[in-house]
Amino acid sequence: MSRFSWVLVAVLAATLVGKAQEYAYESHFLPEEHGFVRPELVCQDFLGLVWIGTKQGLFRFDGLQYQHFTAFPDTESEEVTALSADNGEIWVGYANGSVGYIQPHSADRINFLPLGDQSPNAPITGLAAAEDNKIWISTYGEGVLIFSAGTVTRITVSDGLPGNEIYCMASDSSGVW
Repeated sequence: MSRFSWVLVAVLAATLVGKAQEYAYESHFLPEEHGFVRPELVCQDFLGLVWIGTKQGLFRFDGLQYQHFTAFPDTESEEVTALSADNGEIWVGYANGSVGYIQPHSADRINFLPLGDQSPNAPITGLAAAEDNKIWISTYGEGVLIFSAGTVTRITVSDGLPGNEIYCMASDSSGVW
């Protein structure tokens, strides 16, 4: 085989290898009736539904269409600042300090945790459901809240927390991080 033939075989082989590494993707856009909507947070639940947190609220994408979840009468309170899929539920934290959840089999409305006088006046930055059914809530400015069986416990710098500005939170089988 001539040197030219070897070069041609090498170029063809390189092109085939390059083709094998192409990714398939499809672009989707949030509905235009909500104006310019930029995704800020994304998570997927155990059913495969994609949940998208935006400044205009929460959206669910089932692979074909979007559903917008309105939580508050005024749209200024709709900004989603934390989103988590834990224990079969979708947890949603808002800039106004509210914490909502959506149960998988009644996913038509957002329910809210009754935080009462412990409700923070700061954005929710993270949500984690622990294995003991406690909901851990991090805030930007008011520390951490733990919701368990209708009771809210707050942890701040006065309890030993290094700072009250918590940027994120996650859970696994070892605990809450």
